[in-house]
Amino acid sequence: MIGSGQAPAGSSTDTESFAAAFTVHAGADGQQSLTYGLSITNATTNLVDSVTNSTVLLKQVSATEVDGYVTIGGVDTTVFKLTVNGTGSVTMEIDRGVKGGLGRREHRQQRGHDAWRQPGGADGDGDRQ
Repeated sequence: MIGSGQAPAGSSTDTESFAAAFTVHAGADGQQSLTYGLSITNATTNLVDSVTNSTVLLKQVSATEVDGYVTIGGVDTTVFKLTVNGTGSVTMEIDRGVKGGLGRREHRQQRGHDAWRQPGGADGDGDRQ
């Protein structure tokens, strides 16, 4: 159930592959590795926690995880988690209900403030793409 802090089966977790959204151009010696990661360009989102009406903020947990959170009573409380694995599949786990804080037009203008997928890789001599 959304808001329970538990990760129940069903509608609160979804995984989709984004690997096909990227084109990697390896050097002349060929691609030797490919990694995926998540990064934050701005910690403030246009999402609002349904219970507290607080703006959901983003924090970088690792190179492959970004969490949305609100601070309640001085404690950071996870609203959702975004993770990406080695094959480019992104999982979103929703722990609390959220609603959009801005209309569609404003959201398009704020898109740079969200977490974005980042592919990376190395070719045969260790160059990074």
